[in-house]
This record gives sequence, C-alpha cells and structure tokens, in this order.
Amino acid sequence: MCGYESPDKPIPRIEALVYRGKNLFEEKSEDKDDEYIFQRPQNYFINDITSEDMKKQIMTESKGSGDVIVPQDCIHLLKDYEELLQWLKELRQSKGADALY
Repeated sequence: MCGYESPDKPIPRIEALVYRGKNLFEEKSEDKDDEYIFQRPQNYFINDITSEDMKKQIMTESKGSGDVIVPQDCIHLLKDYEELLQWLKELRQSKGADALY
C-alpha cells in the first residue's frame, strides 16, 4: 500500500501487506461491496520468525490478527511490484517534489 502523509510534500509512505483473500468475514451480497483482506508481514509470518515474547507484543499492538480490510473503493491504493516501481518513478514529478529531492 502506498500514499503520501502530506499532499503538499510527496514523501512516500509504503507498507508491505500479504493478501489473504476477499470477503473472508461476511458473505458477499448484492448490496455490499467487496472487502479485500490483507495482513501485515510481521503477523503473517509470526510463527516462523518470532519468539514467544515478541508474539504477545505484536499481537497486542496489532489488536489481534493484524488484518487490514480494504474496501472495494480503496483497492486502487494498493500496488503490485510493477505498479509500485512506476509510482516511485512518478514521485519526482509530484507537486512539491523539487523542493524535497
């Protein structure tokens, strides 16, 4: 997921997420948009890379599973690898970029 913290200063915010699936918590209905479910990498790989002490801290900080629910109308904010590279190339053309870079 990528974006800017400030619209006037294009300093990028980039966060890696692991895709878990779509509409995992509720059945899809005609009147409800899709929800895409992601998880932060530290939660997704918690059993592989984390000691028991750190597991408790991570799970407390993320309030459970660490799921990130992205509604259909916000899915455009997520980029795959190629889209991320293109977004970063265009970063220098953003309003205010010349003062920062």
